[in-house]
Amino acid sequence: MRILLPESLVPVYLKATGANRPFVTEEGARRRIGERFLRPASYGPPSRLEGVRVDRRLPDPNGWPVYDVEPSAPAGHKTRPKSVVVYVHGGGWVNEIAPQHWTLIARIARETNQRVIVPIYPLLPFGTAREVRDGVVDLSRRTRLRSTVATGWRFRRWSDFAFCGTVAS
Repeated sequence: MRILLPESLVPVYLKATGANRPFVTEEGARRRIGERFLRPASYGPPSRLEGVRVDRRLPDPNGWPVYDVEPSAPAGHKTRPKSVVVYVHGGGWVNEIAPQHWTLIARIARETNQRVIVPIYPLLPFGTAREVRDGVVDLSRRTRLRSTVATGWRFRRWSDFAFCGTVAS
C-alpha cells in the first residue's frame, strides 16, 4: 500500500524526520559535503522503471552523464515524443539524484508522452551553480540543434522544451 503525502506536508515531514539536520550549521554542512566526497552516492536510474525506456548518452561534451527517458511505445506504435522536458534534480548541490527523482521522471515521461532529459551535474566541491546552469543551457541548445528526422526527434522550436526539477528543502 502506497502512502500519499500532500505536497504541503513535505516540508513538515522533512523537518520532523531531521532530513535537513546536517545543514542547520556551517560545520554540519561541511561535514556532509566531506561525507559525500568520500562516499559518493550512485546516480544511475533504478533497474526497473515502469513504462519507460532509459538510454544513457555517451559522450556528453560537458563530461556529465546524461540520460534520456522516453515512454515505452505499445507494440505496433512508433510514435516518438513531440516535446522535451529537461529535469534538474534537487539535492542542495550536495546530494545526488535519488530513486524518488527517477520515479517522478518516469511518471512525467509516461503521463505526458514527453522525452525527459536528465543531466547528472557535478556536486560540491566539484562544480558550481554557474557551471550547472551553463551546462544545462548548453545541453538544451545541443539537443535542439541535433534534433532531426534522422534521430527521430523533432524539437525545433523552444516551445517544444520545458524545464523542471525538484528543490532541496
